[in-house]
Amino acid sequence: MASMTQTVPDSTTEHIRTPLAVIHKLFSMHTVETEYVATDFGKLAQSHFQAVFADRQALQQVPVYDQGRKITPGTLVRFRCMVQDPAYGEELHLAVARMTNTATGEERCAFSQYTDAEHGLGADWEVDYGAAANVFTEKEVAYCVSVPGQSAWARGVDDVSETALDSALESLSLSGDGNTRAGADKYPIPGEQHSAALVKFYAPSTAPRVSSVIDVVGVYELGANTRAQEAGDETAWPCIHAIYHSEVHVDDVASALPALQPEDFAARRAMCVEYVTSVLGGDDLAAQYVLLHLLSRTVRVQDAKVGKLSLNLVNVPASALPNTTFAFSNP
Repeated sequence: MASMTQTVPDSTTEHIRTPLAVIHKLFSMHTVETEYVATDFGKLAQSHFQAVFADRQALQQVPVYDQGRKITPGTLVRFRCMVQDPAYGEELHLAVARMTNTATGEERCAFSQYTDAEHGLGADWEVDYGAAANVFTEKEVAYCVSVPGQSAWARGVDDVSETALDSALESLSLSGDGNTRAGADKYPIPGEQHSAALVKFYAPSTAPRVSSVIDVVGVYELGANTRAQEAGDETAWPCIHAIYHSEVHVDDVASALPALQPEDFAARRAMCVEYVTSVLGGDDLAAQYVLLHLLSRTVRVQDAKVGKLSLNLVNVPASALPNTTFAFSNP
């Protein structure tokens, strides 16, 4: 087998700007020596891109998917998201097609994965749908959204300097900023700004379970939404064709934050108490209860759960909680 490092471009920029061109070159260089089925090549593409972006600094160069930003279709993006509907649909896909040049009679295989675009090598080339070399696969489609309830500082966790953390604490806000984008009514927290996309998973990957939080690296394009098309809606939807993904755990987020020195704890705690106090009408004691409640958790002792999940606050001034995402009862 030929060496990938000698043939496939190793420029991080090239992998980001033209990932499909890199994948096509990777496919053509390996089909010279062996016939790859879609699953085998999927593993090869995954391992190649994971190796290129194994370094955190290289991964940070990949644009973050955000519906509020202009992203060129065909660009590599990354998206930290929650799987809201893992069974949004399945699509039959012609991953490898035998192409015939109608002018010269030349035949060759064309690879078309990580995209909804039709196969094509230019003028005079047509797909031979009856060829035995054709490989059909299914891609699983999941509807994924920004992680619900994630604060702005958590979304920007790539900036992990202590200065950034101080700035984030100072700019804490409980207010939603509204969302008028398509599909906003599907989001778990109505009115909260978020991004959504159809994430398409190719063999050997499968769509993760519902409510999983994942990091996806894949090719962005405006592609097909088969469920919407069945209802007569031909509008192109934002799609991310996942090359690889990984599940996100709480420790993955916490480990990216700067470590505090013991002498800094009191000052940071005071900042948090001061903020919560400001939204509770100046009640310092209630703020401390709320902060402790936010940090608490239940534990299991001999199959019995110990701890309570509820905290009731009474007589909270209505004027103290304008436009927040917290709901307090005032009987």
